[in-house]
Amino acid sequence: MTLALGLVGHPTHHSLSPRLQQACAASVGVSLTYRLFDVPPAGLAAWLAGPARELDGFNVTAPHKAAVAAWVARQGPEAARLGAVNTVARAGAAWVGHNTDLAGFKALLGQDGPGEALVIGAGGAARAAVAGLADRGWAVAVAARDPGRAAALLADVGVAGEVVALEAVSGGLGAYGVVVDAVGAPGVAWVRSLPWAALPRGARVLCLAYGEAAAPVCAAVAAAGRQAEDGLAMLAWQGIEAFQRWTGRKPDPEAALAALGLASREV
Repeated sequence: MTLALGLVGHPTHHSLSPRLQQACAASVGVSLTYRLFDVPPAGLAAWLAGPARELDGFNVTAPHKAAVAAWVARQGPEAARLGAVNTVARAGAAWVGHNTDLAGFKALLGQDGPGEALVIGAGGAARAAVAGLADRGWAVAVAARDPGRAAALLADVGVAGEVVALEAVSGGLGAYGVVVDAVGAPGVAWVRSLPWAALPRGARVLCLAYGEAAAPVCAAVAAAGRQAEDGLAMLAWQGIEAFQRWTGRKPDPEAALAALGLASREV
């Protein structure tokens, strides 16, 4: 039997998920296909009613994580906590929504801290970052174009954090041991222009995007003499957990990480 899987989002052309999932499958002898579905928000309902029904499971990326969370028949505990779904699996005739971004973010964060952290952005990936930081004992602040959305994120996730105005971010970077860049493409230029040299020595900037999408911010941080990491490790570990949700099989982490050019690391 060959599993039919995929990723829905807008855009999806850059995704390395097909490579990751094929490596997971090969490591345990599972056969699968993995397709990319570039679906704008206006077309999501039709996609869920049509092409999605032909799949055995699928991943969800921006901007659809909240909408799919409302569509599934039930949610796993992480998805219910975050109000965002990035992995959908079948349970009989029903669809169950999971969130594996939380595990992926914790792997990216590692065992550093705790201390003070800033999350820039208030979308689905930002929710995983806020929850993951709080779970590890970090004091969390959130900055977003819409302060009300940042406050709602903290309330929804159950984290007693601080809302920071965007215009105050530049002057406050010196307070943070970790800064998480969880903005979408429209905010890249602004994040890149922040005074990254104001960060303390040893602070980390975690860009949840990867590849070309993360390159401008990572390059600006590196030019300021500070440490920046893209979200490739987060992609890998959330994908490994997603594979387990679909198949009940644990893939070889080293094979999955190697497929993305990453060295093995423990969660």
